[in-house]
Amino acid sequence: MLVLTRKVGEEFVIDGNIRVKIIDFRGKKVRIGVQAPKQVRIRRSKIQNTLEDFSYPLAN
Repeated sequence: MLVLTRKVGEEFVIDGNIRVKIIDFRGKKVRIGVQAPKQVRIRRSKIQNTLEDFSYPLAN
């Protein structure tokens, strides 16, 4: 895992086309903005984990 320290307004780039910007922070909460191509799916981990829990392999 890569851990970065950024200030509000700073950003970093993933794979050349996904931009992550620190928008704001209040107490223990951080607001981030993600700019990515439309074909890139972005999900909160809670939603992704739920989808994985309910995806069963198809019987042959």
